[in-house]
Amino acid sequence: MKILKTITLLLGVLMLSIFTFSFVNQKPKSTPPGKIVDIGGYNLHYISKGKGDYTVLFIHGANDVAQLWSPILNEVSKYTKTVAIDELGRGWSDWGHHDKTRRQQAYDFHKLLKTEEIEGPYILVAHSLGGLIAQSFVKQFKNEVAGVVFVDATHPDEVFRFPDEEGVLRFRAGHTTARDIEVPKIQTGKIDKKQHLEKVERAKKVTEFKKYFSPSEAVILQEAYNRPQFRPKDITTAYPYLFEELREMSNHKNMYTFGNIPLIILSAPIDYSWISDDTFSKGELSSREKLVEYSIKLQKDFLNYSTVSKQISINSGHYIHLEKPNIIIKSIKEILDSLKK
Repeated sequence: MKILKTITLLLGVLMLSIFTFSFVNQKPKSTPPGKIVDIGGYNLHYISKGKGDYTVLFIHGANDVAQLWSPILNEVSKYTKTVAIDELGRGWSDWGHHDKTRRQQAYDFHKLLKTEEIEGPYILVAHSLGGLIAQSFVKQFKNEVAGVVFVDATHPDEVFRFPDEEGVLRFRAGHTTARDIEVPKIQTGKIDKKQHLEKVERAKKVTEFKKYFSPSEAVILQEAYNRPQFRPKDITTAYPYLFEELREMSNHKNMYTFGNIPLIILSAPIDYSWISDDTFSKGELSSREKLVEYSIKLQKDFLNYSTVSKQISINSGHYIHLEKPNIIIKSIKEILDSLKK
């Protein structure tokens, strides 16, 4: 009898150890947090919550994922409809058409919204490079946009208008790699045949983000960031036409302004601390002070994009939506309140 009890006890301890090990070392699940939708031979993944007369569309920055908006999305969805989409080739979204551009992504986001019967008017909330997608969205669907919030968004002039005699830029490579070609037109058709895609592995740690999420959310976030990307074999970068599109948007800025659509610009100070001093001493970039001065000037220039605009300087890092989410929530509410008057 004692032997049987001992065996039972040992089995219990073993099962508890296995359970504890499995919980602590839980592996990311392949089930996406949102919904995957076919929009023409390729899929887009989105997260949506809430109901309301307006839809707030959250657009993430370069190499990020939709789930990064979750903390804000959870709050804003209490009083209106919210949507966050994984951009093409990120998270659970496919690459889509061969020529992935900012304008193509704006078109595809709109196509997804219509496919899922998620109607506007839309309030766009865009972070970093996602600001370019927002500008393209407004250009294509201005009558459906009710407001815009820029979250430390990228300005089209950031690369090609740097005030330096030698033309050295924040992204020096942009000046030398921008090809003398037109930005590809938007593809509206279905992808009929399977593309020749190449698997590109990712290995991104999300340690700096985990503190803003619950343990279970952090697991899914890790999965979203590290899902392999499948892109055309002849494409060697995640943003193959970025510099050409920046040049086009910079040269034709009047085509991308918002008219009387309300715009709130949330700007964080940039110290360019990640750029080594050697980079400046070797003449690869202008002085750090010039970069900071120019970035501040560009954020202020966004005020000219709308006749109803305001800028708020935030004491935060680049990821304002994680560090200071309340200011974004407040900005969205401010636009919503102005629209209801």
